[in-house]
Amino acid sequence: MKRSLAALALLVSLAVLAVAAAKESGTTVDSGSFEVLVDGKRIGTEHFKIQQSAAGSVTTSTIKVVTGTKAEQSSTLQLSATGDLVHYAWKELSPGKAQTTVEVTGGTLLQRVTVTAGKRADEVPYMTPPSTAILDDNFFTHRQLIVWRYLRASCGTKDGKLVCTPSKLGIIVPAQHIKAIVGLELVGQEKLSWKGAERDVLHLKLTADEIAWDIWVDPADSYKVLRILIPANKTEVLRT
Repeated sequence: MKRSLAALALLVSLAVLAVAAAKESGTTVDSGSFEVLVDGKRIGTEHFKIQQSAAGSVTTSTIKVVTGTKAEQSSTLQLSATGDLVHYAWKELSPGKAQTTVEVTGGTLLQRVTVTAGKRADEVPYMTPPSTAILDDNFFTHRQLIVWRYLRASCGTKDGKLVCTPSKLGIIVPAQHIKAIVGLELVGQEKLSWKGAERDVLHLKLTADEIAWDIWVDPADSYKVLRILIPANKTEVLRT
């Protein structure tokens, strides 16, 4: 894992969501898709792009649900260079047309929710600072952003070994209109069979209340998420 440790040291030393290539203006640091499976059956796909510049980052995602009540949603998450929230927007593209935004107002966060077009938006205030992370339903890219934030802030190397301190982070879930605290910790370094080859990966755990997400990231590829497992609802998410 020497290569992995060196890559982590680089990630920690850079700015928020640091990836070496991100120093260029408007650089795409990650893009692709996550396939979402429930009980082994594909139910949808999230397509995403994460762009980084000196001003911060912009993450765009679109998820399509292809089983049951078919649905499509999109989101745009803009963060400052220090990782604070600048703007978040979510839209329901089908079957309805609801939308919501989260803005920074007076040093705290304010969510505006529009369920019916043409009607006044409802406001949901959160007495929480801009450093609070967005972790919305259905967008697994948000989990990757939180993992990157955790690795940058809470991990390093000591005597050639990876060391991470368990951490807690304040979040809001706009889809549910709630704020919460999540815990993150490194489970360990493992082998993962991936697309016909074995990879050295990091296994992390993200917890909220009684729900846990097991997350595997690839240190050799900028700590990109390869797999997410949510045992409580038999959900698996795979990078494609």
